[in-house]
Amino acid sequence: MNYEYMILHSNWWGKWSVNITALGIFLHIFELPDLPWLKMTAVYAATFLLAVSLYQYLVQFINSIKVGRAQ
Repeated sequence: MNYEYMILHSNWWGKWSVNITALGIFLHIFELPDLPWLKMTAVYAATFLLAVSLYQYLVQFINSIKVGRAQ
């Protein structure tokens, strides 16, 4: 049986979500009393970006499987 391996690359949404997650962790470690809303905003934004990234990654993964089976 022949197998072809396709490397799925990270997308823009995932890269931004990692950076915003790091910002959220930083804000949870170092409290900023002037910006109390920024912690949860970073968490919600990272969650949204991760969901979009996961969706795009799964679509790309499913398409690569379909192309692999067609060949």
